[in-house]
Amino acid sequence: MNLVGAILVTASLVSGALAAATAYLAPLNLADDLLAGLTLNAPAGAAAAAGGGMAPLANPGEELTPALLKRLREADVEYVQVKQFWPEGSPLPLWPGKWIFLASVAGLVAGALMIRSSSRRLITVSANAAGTLSPDQALQGIRDTIDELRRDVAAMPGKPARLDVVVSRLTELQKRQMADFVDSRPLIVARFGLAGYAEIMDRYAAAERQINRAWSAAADRVDEEMTACLDQASELLGEAITLAKRGN
Repeated sequence: MNLVGAILVTASLVSGALAAATAYLAPLNLADDLLAGLTLNAPAGAAAAAGGGMAPLANPGEELTPALLKRLREADVEYVQVKQFWPEGSPLPLWPGKWIFLASVAGLVAGALMIRSSSRRLITVSANAAGTLSPDQALQGIRDTIDELRRDVAAMPGKPARLDVVVSRLTELQKRQMADFVDSRPLIVARFGLAGYAEIMDRYAAAERQINRAWSAAADRVDEEMTACLDQASELLGEAITLAKRGN
């Protein structure tokens, strides 16, 4: 799929570039009322000059008239380059390659979507094969650990013991489960794009800050701040999980 998408994008770029080069060409098979009054932007046609050689039938800056159009057609000129892209009174640009250009744009979009879809699938398959947790699973694991810690802390009567447990468990959490979530970040980009990734990571980063603050508060023996930070971390992780589950 990636190869097909890349070929489609390349072909669309080439055809689009070629079509764009014809943007100011006006076909002379159109009616005179669409062409008369347009200003030439390049020499048009060729005829034998008096001193030998060839000379243009019309020069840049010259206005197309019915008589000039007739001479150009009689000289088998098919296109002339004009200054006006979309002449007044014309329902569409005179541009002969407009439909090819529009088809090329459609091909670019289709090819880009194919590449994006294929890349997402490859990232997901690769991550699953490697045993990497999905983003919501990794986040849920972090939240479960935080909530279990909150319950255990609430049941412990001794303040020093509570604080030591928080430091120990949060250290382990940062080394393992939070590292698992970092490993799953390519999946978030693949499933949600950069905008979705930013949204989820915004919640996660806020939760991570609260977890780090809880660790610091516990290490500094500040019990109340530690508890408040754990509560906020759990709430923020819940918001991140809800966002991450939209990709399932």
